[in-house]
Amino acid sequence: MLQLMARCHSMRSFLGVLAMSAKPHCFAAESCSSEASARAGTLLTNRLQWGILPGEGNLIIFQNIPAMNSLRKYLAEFVGTFVLVLFACGTAAITGCKLNDGTYIATALAFGLAIVAMAYSIGNVSGCHVNPAVSIGMLATGRMSVKDFIGYVIFQFLGAIAGAAVLMSLVGVETGLGTNGLYKDCVCASLIVEVILTCVFVLAVLGVTSKQKNSVVAGLVIGLSLTLVHLLGIPFTGTSVNPARSFGPALFVGGAALSNVWVFIVAPLVGGLLAAGIHKLLGCGSNEG
Repeated sequence: MLQLMARCHSMRSFLGVLAMSAKPHCFAAESCSSEASARAGTLLTNRLQWGILPGEGNLIIFQNIPAMNSLRKYLAEFVGTFVLVLFACGTAAITGCKLNDGTYIATALAFGLAIVAMAYSIGNVSGCHVNPAVSIGMLATGRMSVKDFIGYVIFQFLGAIAGAAVLMSLVGVETGLGTNGLYKDCVCASLIVEVILTCVFVLAVLGVTSKQKNSVVAGLVIGLSLTLVHLLGIPFTGTSVNPARSFGPALFVGGAALSNVWVFIVAPLVGGLLAAGIHKLLGCGSNEG
């Protein structure tokens, strides 16, 4: 009997310790109340921010961390660029992108439609740049930080490489994987063509995304703009306007495609900066709303 009473006393002591550790121990009732309210308010804010409502028994696991938010954006850019290369460059590789039978129109549409699909899929996460030329335009207009620009570009290139790798495994490297080429073997002419095409495309992106009221149609406008520059540019260089999209396939095809890929990296970046300059000069985003 004495042993049973001793065990009960020990159990009550143990439960008492648990109860004290589960509650904030305060010497002043007023201080305890304010601390508890502050903690409850912070917990509720975090839960609401991440869509976790009280009473659901859910746990918050390192979601409210800036580094995790950045990683989400970078991964979204990886996915978007992967899809662009796989589907759009894949269409070019499969159809041959020939001018005499009109298959180049299918390629132009594939690039535009891929952007539309991704814009409405990952646009709310990263903005769906999926293009270093777009990112440098955003950087030059003050819409993104240098840190995010570097992160975006790295994951865009990684996504393009992954997309090209999958495409190569499906159709073979002999299809060309939608690589770009110099216009009449002329570096200067190719640079000029790509700068102009990229400038027009990035200018459209900067313009349509500068006003919040355009958010519903932004993806469609950007996709159609990309289709437009491809319709003109495919007969010249195959249309890059995207360093990552050009680098991924060229890395696996090699040869002239890889040795000339610098043209399709430098020109789009210059075109993106030129578009940012024109955007700021014309004050296209001065009446945001």
